[in-house]
Amino acid sequence: MARLTTEDIEISNRFELVALSTQRTKDILSGAPITIERGKHKAPVISLREFANGCIDLETLREQFITSLQKNAKVDNIEGENLYAETQEDIQDDNDSSYTEATDLFVGNSHSDFDEDQPFDDDIITEDKQKL
Repeated sequence: MARLTTEDIEISNRFELVALSTQRTKDILSGAPITIERGKHKAPVISLREFANGCIDLETLREQFITSLQKNAKVDNIEGENLYAETQEDIQDDNDSSYTEATDLFVGNSHSDFDEDQPFDDDIITEDKQKL
């Protein structure tokens, strides 16, 4: 069993120690070269021993750790090219067609059948005339 103490390592914050050793362990398991003798130790123990011996540049490891946590993908911006041009034209075409369809509903000269069938000449009934 490997015996290590955190006092041997120059990282004073335990949480940072865990984060950086995790990053280094992932690097070792991915095939990064080991700077100390492996023996029969596992990757986490090797990473902690590397910290204790001062074999690893901690600033570089911190940068790698921060980069691994970032989720922003870098996008190349092409100057002078409007990426939304095609979609904006499609939206404008859709809006124009729906507008013409809506105006066709209200512009027609057709009347309802109800207006033609019933005459409205005598709107007042004789009973209403007596009340007036």
